[in-house]
Amino acid sequence: MNQTTQAFFIHRSPFSTKAQLNSFFSKEHGLLELVSFPSKKQAALFPFGLYELEFTTTPKFGQGTLRNATPMEWFNTQDFDPHVIAIRYFMADVVYQSIAYKNKDEEAFNMLVSLKNELAQQVDYYAYPCVFLAQWMKVLGILPEPLEQANVFNMHEGVFHYDEQVNPTSGAAAFNSLIQNHIQENKRALKEALDLMLEYIELHVPKFNVNNTRMIIHEIFH
Repeated sequence: MNQTTQAFFIHRSPFSTKAQLNSFFSKEHGLLELVSFPSKKQAALFPFGLYELEFTTTPKFGQGTLRNATPMEWFNTQDFDPHVIAIRYFMADVVYQSIAYKNKDEEAFNMLVSLKNELAQQVDYYAYPCVFLAQWMKVLGILPEPLEQANVFNMHEGVFHYDEQVNPTSGAAAFNSLIQNHIQENKRALKEALDLMLEYIELHVPKFNVNNTRMIIHEIFH
């Protein structure tokens, strides 16, 4: 039976010598894993691209079969900026690594639509990976409560506190400030915050590991 849905493309892996297994996150179905048989004439799926999918859930394969994927919006020059592509790969990886299989979550999908639109409005991309992580932690239910001022974060307890002997521009301070929607411009603190936030997610999400795309972010945003 053919179905349609809107979904974000978040992962690809080999399925056979001629087929690929494509992972999408959709509003109606949660995580969808669909087999496709790409040809040279078909455009490659764009990382974290939002598509209108045509697929079947009753194929001869254990997964569904992707019939067609049409971009909801055509990609522009900004989408091919190396910084934006790196962020898109990173966002797709984080979502793929942390969302439960076939877990329907309309809040998560709507949040991703909002984050995609925010990315399109960015001028300075440096803080955006951390901004994304803070919003995604809210979806996962693990976003810590911020303090008015904090520069230390206990990852195991998920609690911020203040220590006058700790650098006020630490990664923990940047993390605390970001979830209060304050603008951050200290690049060193943002880099420390990114690693701290990912380590925190690793403690709470089984098998979460985005080291490959994190390295790309570090290289692009040096």
